Amino acid sequence: MAEIRERQIIDVNSGKAAPARKRKPKASVKSPAEKKAKAEAVQTHAIVTAENQKRAGKYRWGAVGLWVLGLALEVLTIMLINGFLYIPGNILTYIIIGLVADLVCVVIGSQLWKKSNRIDPASEKNKVKFFLWNNMGLIAALICFVPIIIFLLKEKDLDAKTKKIATIIAVIVALIAGLTSVEWNPVSAEDLAQAQSDASAYTDDGIVYWTPFGKRYHLDEDCQSLRNSATLYKGTVEQAFEAKRGKPCSFCASAEAIEQYKAEQLEENAADFDIIDDVLTDNTAGTAAPETLTPNDTETLPEYDPNDGMFE
Repeated sequence: MAEIRERQIIDVNSGKAAPARKRKPKASVKSPAEKKAKAEAVQTHAIVTAENQKRAGKYRWGAVGLWVLGLALEVLTIMLINGFLYIPGNILTYIIIGLVADLVCVVIGSQLWKKSNRIDPASEKNKVKFFLWNNMGLIAALICFVPIIIFLLKEKDLDAKTKKIATIIAVIVALIAGLTSVEWNPVSAEDLAQAQSDASAYTDDGIVYWTPFGKRYHLDEDCQSLRNSATLYKGTVEQAFEAKRGKPCSFCASAEAIEQYKAEQLEENAADFDIIDDVLTDNTAGTAAPETLTPNDTETLPEYDPNDGMFE
C-alpha cells in the first residue's frame, strides 16, 4: 500500500497550518437515537447565512454596474462608428480603445456575478431560469458586442481597411467576453444543501478539504485521491463552494461513500441497542420475583381479637 505523502493542511480562515483531524466522531459521545437521526438526516434546503447573502448581493450589484458601464462604452463606440460623435484623430484607435474598455467591464462584471452565484446559488428546479441566471454574463457580453459588430458591417462611410480591422477585433473581443462569461460548472442550491447535509453527517464539525488545483471538495483528509497532495485547504462547505470546489469527490464524497457511511452508522446504532437490551435483560434476570400468598398460607396467620387488640 502506498504511503500517504507528508503535507500541510491550511485553514482558510486563519491562513495558517492546522493539525490533522480524523473524520468520524466517537460514537460513545452520542446516544443511539442521536446517531441514528444524524445518519438518516438529509438536508433539503441550502443554508446561506445573512452575511453571505449580503456579500452575494454586493457582488451582483457590482456586476450590474460594470455591465451598464460597458453598455455605455458600446454606445459611445457606435456613435464614433456612424460619425454622430466626432473626436479628432485616428478613428480606428478610438474604436479599439472602446472595444477593449468594454471587454474589461464585461469580463470583470461576469466574474463578480459568477462569484455571487457560488456564495448564494440559485435553485435548479426550473432548468431554464437556472441556466439564464448563471449565464447573465454571457447575455451581457452579447448585448455589449453584437450591436457593435452589426454597425461595423453595415457602416459604409468607413474606409475598407479600417472597417475590416475593426470588425475582426470586435469579433475577437466578443468571443473572449462570451467564453470568459459562460458558467461552465454551475452549482445549485440543491448541490449546496446536499454538500452541507453530507458534511454534517460525515464529519463532526462540517469541515471539508480541497487542493490548490481541481474542482472537487473532500470529506476525508485521508482520501485516496489526496495521497500525492502536498498542500490541502480546510474550511466550511460554503468556503469550498466559493473557492470553485463545488463538486463532491468521487471517492470520499460520492453518493455511494455517503450511503456506506450511513449504513455503518445504522449498524453501529443497532449494536448499541443490542448492548442496552442485554444489560436490561441481565438486570432483570438477577432480581428475584416477589412472593405472593396463596389461600393455604392464610390459614397459618394469627387471628385478631378486637377486644384486647392482641393476637391470640
